[in-house]
Amino acid sequence: MDQALTIPTPDGRADGFLYRPDERDHPGVIFLPDGIGLRPSQQEMARRVAGEGYIVLLPNIYYRDGRPPFLPPKPDFKDEFALRVAAVFHRHADCFGLMLQ
Repeated sequence: MDQALTIPTPDGRADGFLYRPDERDHPGVIFLPDGIGLRPSQQEMARRVAGEGYIVLLPNIYYRDGRPPFLPPKPDFKDEFALRVAAVFHRHADCFGLMLQ
C-alpha cells in the first residue's frame, strides 16, 4: 500500500511517501534518500522493504529546496536547472560532513 503524504515541520511542509505491507501494525523504517533526493528507484526499494513486513517512511529531506524530481533522468550539467540543483547539493553537503570542491 503506497500513500503520498505531507509532513508538517517547524519551517514548512515536507512531502514524502509511506509504504505498508498491509493495515496491521509492523516495525517501522525511515528510508533517507541520498544526495540526489527522491526518485523512482528509491520508491521501488521502499516498496520492497515494505514487502518484507515493515512500514517505510520515505521523506523528501530536501523539501526546503523543492519537490522531486530534482534532476532529469540523464542530467546535463551544462543545463541551468541541473547547475542549480548541484548548488543545492553542495550547500547541504556540510550537513553530512562531506568535503566537496
